[in-house]
Amino acid sequence: MRGRKGGDVEAGGDRSVAAGGNIERVTTGDHVTQVEHATLLPPEALSAASATHPLVNVPRRSAHFVGRREELERLDEGFAAGSDLLVICGLGGVGKSTLAARWAESRTESRAESRTGEGAQPPALVWWITAESRADLDAGLAGLGAALQPALIDVLPPEALRERALQWLSGHDDWLLVLDNVSAPEDLAPLLDRVRRGRILVTPGRPAAGTASPGS
Repeated sequence: MRGRKGGDVEAGGDRSVAAGGNIERVTTGDHVTQVEHATLLPPEALSAASATHPLVNVPRRSAHFVGRREELERLDEGFAAGSDLLVICGLGGVGKSTLAARWAESRTESRAESRTGEGAQPPALVWWITAESRADLDAGLAGLGAALQPALIDVLPPEALRERALQWLSGHDDWLLVLDNVSAPEDLAPLLDRVRRGRILVTPGRPAAGTASPGS
């Protein structure tokens, strides 16, 4: 087989095909196939995503966070009691996102403590998504897929990266998603239908016209 920039690659076995770089012509023995566009996928594209090290994406919103210990403890207690989805309710402007960011940061801080033998093992993945719309949620999940498999960032389209993220989330327990500023609860339905493991923390935003905020 000859590539567009010249040079041959060899394939062993009857009618086998080898790929190297941009493909222009493929010969199998019986046929010659003209290829207009082809993408050579790295090995990572054929394997499941894996998080072998902590992945953390939390905005630094709580540098001057003080107080609200009771609210933080209630989040701890809610998840400890077995809940896998919690919603922080309150009027706009009371600091729901800041509270969520501080609590999520505490999960990453407890990982450092666990390395010294103190505290419970925190999640391997803590990921923040600003989910004001379905498109925002999909983009955030695509970003997670890219973080799980960086080699695929310039190879797979956002839809495929999003699918990679959903597959990983549905196959693991050790993670926390924060979905911030959710304005339409129905935007979360495709995610919740696919993913029934791990933990999700939601902060409602201003509801779109004709919708109710999460938890109402």
